[in-house]
Amino acid sequence: MIELVGSDTASLYSELQKIDVHLDPGKPVDHAAIASVTGATRQINQFELAQAVGKKDLVRTLEIIDSMYAGNVYAPLYISALTKHFWILFKIRHYAAVYPDDIRLVTNNSTNYTIKNTTGLHIGVATGLLTEKDLKKVYPVILLPDIVQQSMSFTFSQYTTIFGMLKEYDTGIKTGRIDDSKIGLQLLCYSMIKSSASR
Repeated sequence: MIELVGSDTASLYSELQKIDVHLDPGKPVDHAAIASVTGATRQINQFELAQAVGKKDLVRTLEIIDSMYAGNVYAPLYISALTKHFWILFKIRHYAAVYPDDIRLVTNNSTNYTIKNTTGLHIGVATGLLTEKDLKKVYPVILLPDIVQQSMSFTFSQYTTIFGMLKEYDTGIKTGRIDDSKIGLQLLCYSMIKSSASR
């Protein structure tokens, strides 16, 4: 449910109440049931776009952009989310250069969950994503979105290229040199993903 609704407890409680009301008696509360009940009211946000680009998922990226442009879009908000997300990935990449064993523990599927969670907390604290008190947030923030795997899928030179693209696009839409249309954002995201397609 966290991947569909987020980790906010009020939102989770609200969605569980909806499921309780709309789900037929005796039906299991599984992924399909959650998606059918919560999907109708859920809005796509800028953070989902950043995650899709970070995962190099072009199909999902384009779906999100299509959904965004069905309503009113304030492009700088999305550029800010992309920049913040890639800055976090960049910091994790630097962390990996110093502590490669931590990265292996988090990305290895056979690692014990407790060790993975504790190591994820170390990574989160070191990169400014979490505080020492945020052990319960490691799953939704670090582990669920595979943020460590995302960070390792880009080289340092690719990060430099991506930050250059983001800066140029941000400056361009703010000065009127670049149109903040759907096609413009699609091209930016496509370029970000394709610039890192080969490693």
